Amino acid sequence: MSKRNEILKAASAVIASQGLSNLTLDAVAKEAGVSKGGLLYHFPSKDALIEGMSRFAIDEFNQEVEKEQEQTKSFIQAYAQATLNDLEHPQSLNLDTSLLAAIGNNHDLLHPWQEQYEKWDKQIRNGGENVNLSLIIRFVCDGLWFSKMFGLQPIEKERQDRMMKYLFTLLEKESNV
Repeated sequence: MSKRNEILKAASAVIASQGLSNLTLDAVAKEAGVSKGGLLYHFPSKDALIEGMSRFAIDEFNQEVEKEQEQTKSFIQAYAQATLNDLEHPQSLNLDTSLLAAIGNNHDLLHPWQEQYEKWDKQIRNGGENVNLSLIIRFVCDGLWFSKMFGLQPIEKERQDRMMKYLFTLLEKESNV
């Protein structure tokens, strides 16, 4: 693992164990076992570190989507399955919640997410499936994710699975018309 990724993992560990308010460059350097200068070489500011964490989270999710897409060939189905998989990992959700809180303090840090959503939108629009239904599925996935992340009456896994199966059945019918 690269030193940069070790630092990002250390930042995640600091947030998970101490909370976002204790995410400092000193705490991350200590957790990563590097000097503060070594950390600053990779991330010259706390905002740069948070942006790096966002990009790392996006990259990990995209890898999960790619893995799922090998099974389904459908981008939107892979996106949905990757989302459902992510919902089963509370540590990932805690980190995502902390990242969103940090980003809420500086909207410039939304840029990596905005770029990525544009890419996902293009993949959906060029995926060869019913675009409207594919977008509905994406928004359902995002809603499930936010619901679980913030504890806003998240639904149980069995119901999520049934709902996605229903939507995928509709997608298959609509895409073959």
